[in-house]
Amino acid sequence: MWRTLALSAAVGVLLVTACAPPGTDLGRLGSAARDRIPRVSASPSPAPLRWSSCGTQLECATLQVPLDYANPRGGTLGVAVARLPATDPKRRVGSLVVNPGGPGASGVDFVRDSRSQFPQEVRDRFDIVGFDPRGVGRSEQLRCLDDRQLDALVSASGRDAMVDQSRRLAEACQAAAPRLLPHLGTVDVARDLDRLRQALGDGRLTYLGFSYGT
Repeated sequence: MWRTLALSAAVGVLLVTACAPPGTDLGRLGSAARDRIPRVSASPSPAPLRWSSCGTQLECATLQVPLDYANPRGGTLGVAVARLPATDPKRRVGSLVVNPGGPGASGVDFVRDSRSQFPQEVRDRFDIVGFDPRGVGRSEQLRCLDDRQLDALVSASGRDAMVDQSRRLAEACQAAAPRLLPHLGTVDVARDLDRLRQALGDGRLTYLGFSYGT
């Protein structure tokens, strides 16, 4: 995985995706895809992030995003963000936002713990930015059961028991966070990413995702 990243840096290739703001024409999408994407109301652009030191060379901030993009005035939640600033500011290109996937992995921890894995050319020219997707880690973490309850729920007693356990876990999640749970989907996280791009001051989103983060 990291060998691929190093090779990409050597030839100057990064995963670059242009994120269009809300309201972009979705005419190129198939009708089925359009029907699955809920329409959103316009919301103000996010304020610039307020960074503070949270470790060696590491800075942290919280991005405020609408809980429900279809109702941006209906409450917000905080998305935890961390960055390693570019080591050669004069040659800085912008931000490289990374997502380790999981699902459920912390991008903040990933940036903190994996800094040595990024090629120096990338570290020189990009702020390496990680985030905890909504519902994960420091970003309004969805916690359906405590450790004792989870240990009691998970067993190796067979497929039928696993199906029943999964149903009980889903019911526990619904009971624990009925307001948050409907807004933890991929579409919501993608919109959070575009707000993060705006808050970082970047015209385009440069993104590197692994596993579920792709």
